[in-house]
Amino acid sequence: MGEVAYHFDEESQRYLCDVIIFSPYRGQGFGDQGLKLLIQAATVNQLTTLFDHLAPGNPAVSLF
Repeated sequence: MGEVAYHFDEESQRYLCDVIIFSPYRGQGFGDQGLKLLIQAATVNQLTTLFDHLAPGNPAVSLF
């Protein structure tokens, strides 16, 4: 249905997250569930902050 992940971005020196939900499954709460799991994983790994680059107008802004 999609994927969630985070990685360290050398250029920005930040941990960036990715939440990708395939279009047929959007709007069903999977993004919210995935983001919560991603935050749990980051917390276990002692990360306190995650960033994302969202394009202006991206409907995922409401998720974050």
